[in-house]
Formats: sequence, C-alpha cells, structure tokens
Amino acid sequence: MKTLPEAWPYARPRALLTDLDDTVLDGGRLRSAVLGALESLQGAGIAVVAITGRPASWAEMAAHQWPLFGAIAENGAIAYRRVGARVVEHDDAPRLLRAERCDRLNALTQELSLAFPELEPATDSRGRISDRAWDIGENAHVAPEVVLRVRRFLEERGAKTAQSSIHVHATFERHDKATGALAFLHRELGLDPATALATVPFIGDSGNDRPCFSAFERSVGVANIDAHLGALVRTPRFRTQSARSEGFLELSRSLLAAPP
Repeated sequence: MKTLPEAWPYARPRALLTDLDDTVLDGGRLRSAVLGALESLQGAGIAVVAITGRPASWAEMAAHQWPLFGAIAENGAIAYRRVGARVVEHDDAPRLLRAERCDRLNALTQELSLAFPELEPATDSRGRISDRAWDIGENAHVAPEVVLRVRRFLEERGAKTAQSSIHVHATFERHDKATGALAFLHRELGLDPATALATVPFIGDSGNDRPCFSAFERSVGVANIDAHLGALVRTPRFRTQSARSEGFLELSRSLLAAPP
C-alpha cells in the first residue's frame, strides 16, 4: 500500500464510495468535521455514496439527513437515493421472494441461537431487511475461533456470510458491497462497470470491505485497516496516515485538491 498523497493523483472522480463504521463514524458517531467534509465533497460535484453492513433503516436515515448522493445498506442489498424531497428505496427482490428469504433468515437465527446461546444479535437488528447480524465487537467481544465456527455453521446451511470489525452477517442475497455499489452507480449515475471500477475511489477499514478492495482500482484503507489485513485478498492501493474518521478527512482533502 502507498501512503495517500496530499493531492489525489488522478482527475477528481464523479463519485466516492465509503464505508461507515470505523471509516466515517467513530464509535458509531458522526463528527461535525466529517459532516462538513461531506458537504464540501457534494459542493465539488462528487457524489458520495455510503455503503455499509448497517441496516436499511440506518441507510434510509442517512440518505434523508446527510449530504449524500445515496446510501447502500446490508452489504449491498438495499439502496436509498434522495430524489427531490423524497428518498426512494431500491430492493432487487420482489415482495414474495423477500418474504420467503426473511422466513429463512428467521429460522436460521433461531437455529443459531440454540447452537451458540452466548451470541447476541446486533443492536440494530430491528432495522434489517435482507440480512441478520450478530455482535462480535461492538458491545460484545467474541473470540476469533468462535466467529469462524459461527460462519461455518451459517454457510453449511446455505447462507452467505460477511464479517466487519463489529458484526458477523448472514444473508441469502446475491450482492456483496462491490456488486451492490456497481449496480447503484450504473442505475443512478449512468456509470458503466468498467469506468466505475477504474475511476471511483472506495474507502473502508475491514473484512466486509474485501469485495470493494478487490474490485475497485483506486481503493483506500484508513489506517486502522492494519488490524484486518489478514482477512483481505487484495490490499487497498492507498492507506491514510490517520485512523477512522481522520483518515476519511485525509481522503476528502486529497480529492478536493485534485483538478476538476
């Protein structure tokens, strides 16, 4: 990984993809400096799109209240975009299929709770649509070997899993963060996948960002990514000097210093 330069070494991008927890947020909180950076990026014509493992309810709220072009939740499955005064939801799954998958997830959750009674659901579980998540590092601390057993248990039952710095996720969706982001950029901005992969930066921090670090050529890791390098197939091209939101602010300044 190269150290992120003070000025972005490419033309200013049309869009920026960003993770939330431990990238934009510090301990789940949005700092005023970050809010100002988002406004500056928006004013410079950069469409900032949040892509997170957090629930659909969080992404819907962020799309309503933050200076974002859009927000994608649950590791790529559910997307929101502000259109005028409204925020519009996009879910690839038709209503009946969504209901069927929810039933499967609920049954899987019950089975998992019997096998791992010590595991606690994520505190944001009530806002989820397409996945279920369990706390491994936000309020609880679950040993890595237990997390591996949990993921194996879920995958043996047909679920796809992902792991962030705070949660382990289970879903029956086809999207991951990278495919969900590419679909959004094409649908909402008209960016073809090849252009998006070559020119749109992504910034993140942990294992569930692996699809985006692998796919997007101009990816950036905030400094706290160092703790998760073993979970990555491909490391980001750049690394910020600071961790968490200070790293995001570094990238914001770098992008704004690039020529339009």
